[in-house]
Amino acid sequence: MIRAAAHDGTTSSTHVGGSIVRGGAWQSTSRILGQAFTLTVSIVAARQLGAAGMGRLVFITYVYTTLSVLLSAGVPVAVNRFTAELIGRGHDEAIGALYRWARRVGAAAAALGAGILVSVYLAGGEPGKAWLAASVACSAAVLQTIPYAVLLGAQQWRSASLVGLASAAIGTGAKLLLLAAGHGIPALVTVDACIALANMAGASLLARRVIPPGRPPALPRDLARRVGTYAAASSAAVILGLVVLQRSEIIFLQRFADDVEVAIYSIPFSAVVMLNIFPATLGIAAASAFATLFGAGAYDRMRSGFGRAVRLTLLVALPLTAAAITLGPDALLLAYGEAYSGTGRVLVVLLLAFPVFSLMAISTSVVQGFGRQRAPLISLGAATVVALALDLALIPPFGSLGAAIANAVSQAVAAGLLVVYAGRLVGGLEWERRSLARLIVVSVGASLVTLIPVLALGTLTGLVVGGTVFVASFLALGVALQVVPARDASWLDEVLRDRFGPRAGRLVRAFSAPVEGATARP
Repeated sequence: MIRAAAHDGTTSSTHVGGSIVRGGAWQSTSRILGQAFTLTVSIVAARQLGAAGMGRLVFITYVYTTLSVLLSAGVPVAVNRFTAELIGRGHDEAIGALYRWARRVGAAAAALGAGILVSVYLAGGEPGKAWLAASVACSAAVLQTIPYAVLLGAQQWRSASLVGLASAAIGTGAKLLLLAAGHGIPALVTVDACIALANMAGASLLARRVIPPGRPPALPRDLARRVGTYAAASSAAVILGLVVLQRSEIIFLQRFADDVEVAIYSIPFSAVVMLNIFPATLGIAAASAFATLFGAGAYDRMRSGFGRAVRLTLLVALPLTAAAITLGPDALLLAYGEAYSGTGRVLVVLLLAFPVFSLMAISTSVVQGFGRQRAPLISLGAATVVALALDLALIPPFGSLGAAIANAVSQAVAAGLLVVYAGRLVGGLEWERRSLARLIVVSVGASLVTLIPVLALGTLTGLVVGGTVFVASFLALGVALQVVPARDASWLDEVLRDRFGPRAGRLVRAFSAPVEGATARP
């Protein structure tokens, strides 16, 4: 049985902060390695299949992954959120009933997904074997979300991460071997189906360790009503999020352009998704922590935790954006070849919205922690209207570039509205504007310095030297201008000391800036 860390109301900010950092670290590591595996396969497949073949693979993958998200809808979100709340209240005996209910819903959704994609195959979808494999991948992807939601709600970051990493590593090796042997799209989608099945089995076994032994009691009526209502409202948010967050532009590109434009857009989109790994996983980790704090009634800690998470997210997102704008276009050209030369400008456009978008996950986690659902619906609804209008206006004349503009604007709208609402919900968001301004100056300055070797040297040499110059200049300018507020440096120092020893926070303290009313740790 899980011990509730917070249901007695005594959870310290360091304990919660450490949980968020550990969860973010495990989830980030898992997603970074997973994206690295995906990137490796993407580069090899892009050169092996050509731009048109790569676009077709992207389209099939988009269809079955989007369908799995649509059919899973808000059920995993509700399971994650209420697993954490039950732990916070000390009622973890009800988790088994919650899990059993969610599995029944997931099984029906998985069957529906498989049936839809088999229908595409019967209707003549090409390549046929790929659509059959996609039906298996979709149904397994739906089913795996339930045990993963229990693990994340219980803050079992390590277990959840290791399952996905093991299957992704094996699947990547299999894909590379199949591509080397001359196999194409059906073989790659078949491997995806096998990975999803392995994840489903592994996560299910681990989730059973979280659930108290014995036959679970019936789900209490009041809890069933709350979970059902939350899942239904979250489903609406998920559906709207598919338009704003899940490359809905691919549908319009497929209609108004061709497979080549799909590939030109999808490659930089995936690169930006990789950059968003840390902010997104921090949000996933924080969602369980905030829900646990809500269950314990620790609202003041939710406020301080949200402000700190926003500041630390920007501390990562702003320099990442600056570095990616400077180095990213040449990196994509080097990796994918001249056939994908249009990816650079698409990447730059998408990156312009990244700093704001990086705050969306942590803002959503606060809203979920409070059990509020209207704000995500309103923000995603507004962003959906913007996205669809811009898709129709910009994609027919401008193709992938128009898709990038539509996506960047709509994501900025959704994230901006959620940040404002979450700040009001917790009673105010402390930005530390002076430190933020210094961080912007340091990021832009490091980017400008990096442009010198990038423009003067060849692609490969320029990237290697430019990357080194960016890191060195950012560190030097960051220390000189002290871009980290003292309160955040002190908090990070304490968390890192507990985790890695007394010297771990030395680098953080070097970036610490004095803040009125806060003093750095000695």
